[in-house]
Amino acid sequence: MVLAEAEQATSEHDGPTPVSRFDWFEGGTRGARSFPTCSLTKSGSMTLNDVAVQALGDPPAIRVGYDAEQGQIGLRASLRDEAGAILLRPSRTPEGADTGSRSMYARAVLAYYGVLPDENHTFRLDDIGGGVFALSLDDPLPKSRSRRGGSSA
Repeated sequence: MVLAEAEQATSEHDGPTPVSRFDWFEGGTRGARSFPTCSLTKSGSMTLNDVAVQALGDPPAIRVGYDAEQGQIGLRASLRDEAGAILLRPSRTPEGADTGSRSMYARAVLAYYGVLPDENHTFRLDDIGGGVFALSLDDPLPKSRSRRGGSSA
């Protein structure tokens, strides 16, 4: 109801309205990215943004591999019952809506390869062919400021 009133107020009046008095911020409130990303946390969680999930075909699970020579973690879509598959959990808003992002707990895999991070980082995922997306551990994305004053990826 309030949204409808605001739209009506902006279209029906010739003079200044409560809505027209303000310069309304049009930037985003969070750093949604238009390319596939994967965030790694100190605790061993991995989160794929919605773009990555769609690029991978919205799979129920992921397989994680490591290329020590290139310093890259590889991800590919997997079926739930495939050996080594890690199930993806949907990320939800406080209201319960699916954000499109998916997370998984991958501490065992990251620790096995010795790549469990000391701090949280977000990485670009590059499509390297064959259904594999890779992130380079030596190339995290720049961190952005969080709304709480700390830094986040």
